[in-house]
Amino acid sequence: MSSWRFTVYTIVISLAVGAASGVLGTALTSSYLSDYAVALAELTGPLRRSQERPHPLPASYQEAVERLAESALPSVAEIYQGAPGALGFGEEDRFRIGVVLTGDGWVAVQASSAGPFSLKGANARIRGQMFEIAQSVYDGATRTIFVKVDAAGLPVAAFGKGREMQTGDQAFLAFGPASFASVRLIAHRWPGAALVSSDEPNRFLQVDREAAIGDILFNLNGEVVAIARADGAFLPMEALQPSLRSLLEHQRVTRPTLGVRYLDVAHAVQASDTLTRSLAQG
Repeated sequence: MSSWRFTVYTIVISLAVGAASGVLGTALTSSYLSDYAVALAELTGPLRRSQERPHPLPASYQEAVERLAESALPSVAEIYQGAPGALGFGEEDRFRIGVVLTGDGWVAVQASSAGPFSLKGANARIRGQMFEIAQSVYDGATRTIFVKVDAAGLPVAAFGKGREMQTGDQAFLAFGPASFASVRLIAHRWPGAALVSSDEPNRFLQVDREAAIGDILFNLNGEVVAIARADGAFLPMEALQPSLRSLLEHQRVTRPTLGVRYLDVAHAVQASDTLTRSLAQG
C-alpha cells in the first residue's frame, strides 16, 4: 500500500474510532447525569415541597383566617415528653410546639439555651395522630431541634420570607394547631452595640404580643415566617433553611464557618466610637 493511501486509511480509522468513543462517552455521561438528577430530585423533593408557594394576598381578614386554618395550622405539631397517662397525653403534658417541614416527617422545634437538646423517644402529635420521634438532630447555631417521625404525606408548612416583612405588617401567631392570635410586626431586632458572630443568626423579628418558646409566626398567606425564641424574639425561617438543606442532603447539620466577630455600625445602638471608628455605615 502506498504511503499516501496508508496515511488516508489511518486518518479514516482514527476518525471512526474517535467518533465512536465520543458517542459512547456522551451516552455514558448522559446516563450518569440522568441518574444523578433523579437521585438529587428524590433527595431535595421534601425541601422543595416546603419552600415558597406564591399566593395572592387574601382579599379580607376572614379569607386570611380561613387560609391559615386550611393550609398553615395543620402543619403545627405538638411535642410531648414522658409517658402518657391513663387517658393519654393532656395539655399539661405538652412540652412545646413545632412546625412540619417535610411531608416525610421532619419537624423543627425551638430549644431553650438550657435544653433539652434531643427529643428522641418523645412523641409528636400531628393532625391528631401521635408519632414517636425516631431521630433528633440539634443545630446549636439556631437553637433548633430537628426531629423525625416515621410518616408520609404530612401537612407541610410553606416558607415565607420573614426578613422581608415590614414594620406594621399583620400576621398570625400560632400557639397550637387550633389556637392563634392576630399580631403586628413592630420591629426588626438588629444587633446592638456588642460584637456578634458571623456564624450565628443575629437579626430577629419582634411582634406586639408576648410569645412562648416555639410559637410560630405565619404571614397572611399562611406561610411560616419565624419561630419564637427564649427571649421573645422571632428567628426568621431563612436562618433555618441552610440547616434543613444540609440535614436532607447529609443526614446531619453542617455549615461553613467564617469565625469573624463584627459590628453592624448602621444599626448599632449607642456603640462607642472605638468600635464604630466614627463610621455610620458598614
